[in-house]
Amino acid sequence: MKRPVISIELYTWDIWMETTAWTFLILLWIYPLQLYTSLPEQIPSHFSLDGNVDGYNSKQTILLLPIIATIINIGLLILGHYPHLFNYSTRITPQNAAQQYRMATRIVRFSRILISAIFILLVYKIIASTQSVEDALGKDYMPWIFGLSMLPAILTLLMWWKGRNRGQAKA
Repeated sequence: MKRPVISIELYTWDIWMETTAWTFLILLWIYPLQLYTSLPEQIPSHFSLDGNVDGYNSKQTILLLPIIATIINIGLLILGHYPHLFNYSTRITPQNAAQQYRMATRIVRFSRILISAIFILLVYKIIASTQSVEDALGKDYMPWIFGLSMLPAILTLLMWWKGRNRGQAKA
């Protein structure tokens, strides 16, 4: 059965998430560009799991993070316009399509927010480490980054579990 292709109305929550995703992405560009001229020629480009710098590169590499985040955000933005192509744990029908598509596109928006937030943390860590700020994010910044990156998957599983239990209650 072919899935319905419908337009999903944006609610206030969706608009807030979209605005937040774009705001984070803009901040990700402004922060390193504002400090670019004050950066040393060589900046940290890699950190070990315990937070210590273990690689350096030219200061131009600080701009790679906003570029990569922008490409990912635009890719996810485009992907979000085609929720009928996503994988779903339930059968999509004309009756449940709007709800399923809305939740799926919210996960994509939430992922965009988290990706930009993670990239902001990384840019902050790099810039702070060039300004003699000892351990700017602390030794436990990597678990935070890994934890944040897992939130969309956890959210998806929770929504699937909630929908599955709701479906069993109706049976």
